Amino acid sequence: MALQLDYTTDQDLTAPNAYWVIEDIVWRKGGLCTGTARIYKSLAARNAQKQPMGYFSFAYDNDAYVGGLQARAYLALKADPALAGTVDV
Repeated sequence: MALQLDYTTDQDLTAPNAYWVIEDIVWRKGGLCTGTARIYKSLAARNAQKQPMGYFSFAYDNDAYVGGLQARAYLALKADPALAGTVDV
């Protein structure tokens, strides 16, 4: 699972439909979970093992979502107002 959403770097370079993939999840029993999405220019860039354009860290209450650990993390990521308009890919 991954997401697509435009991404603009801190140097004002924009990648339309950038490829967002969660590659790090830290689960804590009874507490907040944290995750990090790596942002690539495209799926092809990720598959070619290019370095990510950026990272997006987030925290969430694991109990607020349903599904497996990864599914819950993606639901939490998509719920962030800064990521409105994401598309599942």
